[in-house]
Amino acid sequence: GVSYGYNTDVVFMKDIGVTKLAVISVNVPSAITNQIALMKEATKLGITNCYDNDSLPLSDVAFTPVALQLKSSHCNGVILAGVPAQVVSLSETLQQADVKIKEFYYTLSSNLLTQPAVHQALIGTYAAQLGFDLSHPTAGQKLMLATIRKYIPHFSETNDQAAFLTYEAADAMIKGLELAGKNPTRKAFVANLRKVSVYTAGGILPTPVTFQHFGTVGMLPKTSCGQVLVVTGKGLTPYENGKEFCGSRVAVSSS
Repeated sequence: GVSYGYNTDVVFMKDIGVTKLAVISVNVPSAITNQIALMKEATKLGITNCYDNDSLPLSDVAFTPVALQLKSSHCNGVILAGVPAQVVSLSETLQQADVKIKEFYYTLSSNLLTQPAVHQALIGTYAAQLGFDLSHPTAGQKLMLATIRKYIPHFSETNDQAAFLTYEAADAMIKGLELAGKNPTRKAFVANLRKVSVYTAGGILPTPVTFQHFGTVGMLPKTSCGQVLVVTGKGLTPYENGKEFCGSRVAVSSS
């Protein structure tokens, strides 16, 4: 089989002026696969690889040697696929080493910004927008949040992606049952749900998905758009007022 993803991250890095990109990932197969794909797609956009490290232990937070190498290699952009503690450590170390570089992190969340010192250190860094922008929810997203809060009064939407995914899965189940007819069967549920070509989970998903051509590349849109977040003094905010960056579908790996 072949896995697919989108080159949105490197499209963004190119847009903000990165020409020499460093890619760092923890020593985990999925992160390494993503790193290889990142550099392949970055090269296609004219971005050169100035530093490549896919052997980072999950417990490693000592980035002084890395920072010095990025500085000597004149890297002006870095993407890290690591745990939150590594995000903080790398960003602080880069500042201490006076490395002028644009930082992009996959695991940078608002939880990290609750500590003033950490928040200050991360100002100006970028983060992947996972799901949707909670500070500017759509009508569907407002309904989801209201429904979850109804049953979980102390729900904290800033750190519970699992609740969102569960809600979306339940919505898909309801959609399938509605389409399965008066006396739903498993066969009717599957057959009719796979006829749906535009599905947004009631307005929750920022990019519509299709259930047609299920299990093949045909169900993945050729392009996917999303926002990027930037850390400001106010916290995580949409970059350039929610400007969307669109990436092309690419083959990430094959087995």
